[in-house]
Order: sequence, then C-alpha cells, then structure tokens
Amino acid sequence: MLEMLETKNHFNCEEFEDFLVEEVYLENVLVKSNEIWFRYLLDGEKIDCSIKYDSISLEDTNLASPARVKCFAVVIAVLFSLRFSSVLPQKIDFSKYSQFIDQELLNFLETMILKCWSENRYQVGKIVYQGPEIKVNTSVLGQDITYPLFKLKTEEKTVDTIIGSGSG
Repeated sequence: MLEMLETKNHFNCEEFEDFLVEEVYLENVLVKSNEIWFRYLLDGEKIDCSIKYDSISLEDTNLASPARVKCFAVVIAVLFSLRFSSVLPQKIDFSKYSQFIDQELLNFLETMILKCWSENRYQVGKIVYQGPEIKVNTSVLGQDITYPLFKLKTEEKTVDTIIGSGSG
C-alpha cells in the first residue's frame, strides 16, 4: 500500500534525490563559557551549530562539574540533530559520544523522527522511509551519564533543577 502511494505522487520524486543524505555524523561537541558548539557531517559536509546562553556561564563551578556540562551539551546536540530528519538520512552516527547518551534518549529520537517528521517523507515521495539506523557504541552507551545533569548550590543546601534548551 505504501509503495502504491509513493508512486501516485503528483511530482517527480527523483528530483529530490540530491537533497537527501546518507549519513549524519556528530563529529564534535564543545562547551565554551556561555555556548555549546557542535559540528555534524552530512555526507562529509561540515554543518556547524551553536546555542548561546545570555544569563549563565557553563564554566561556573556552582552550576555543575565539567563532566555534567559535557553530558548536557551532548544531549542537546543529539536533540538538535532532529533538524536533519527533513533530509531523510539512512544513518545517524553518535558513536563518538555514546558514553553520554542513554537508550531512553535514542528511543525518544526514533519516535520523534517517525511521528513529528512524517510530513517530510510525504513531501519528497518517500512514504516508505522508516527512519535512520542510529549508530552508537553499545559497549560504552550511557556509561558517563550522571543524573541530574546539574546541581545548583544555594546558601542553605544543594537543590535539583531542570535546565533545558529553548531551541524550538
């Protein structure tokens, strides 16, 4: 049924083949004072992204340890990779940062790609696309994650807090 729908499109789907990518690779994640910078390779082409925070310094020792900040940065980079779902990658490779990623995050990503990015499959005539293979190094998956990611010190005691990204 899906293949039949794919062939009934009102446009030539082959014109989009150059738009699609084979692999998204998370190459680098860096944390600066108030910025998280990450580089992806889309079929080898460098794509740099960053998020700047105006009101905090990620190097503030009252915020968290450098290891926890790195974990937070990788989680943001993994979530940021959702933007590449529109080019229907065959693989997304997070192997280099597997120690900062847990299975729950991967499950969330797989669900989001299929459910929230389904319109892109229709638009480029790839209804049968069922999402990318997500590559990680299973031998170290999640080994350097410590929750909560951040602890804020107050004068009275340490309190847990949730910090997120408003990246849309």
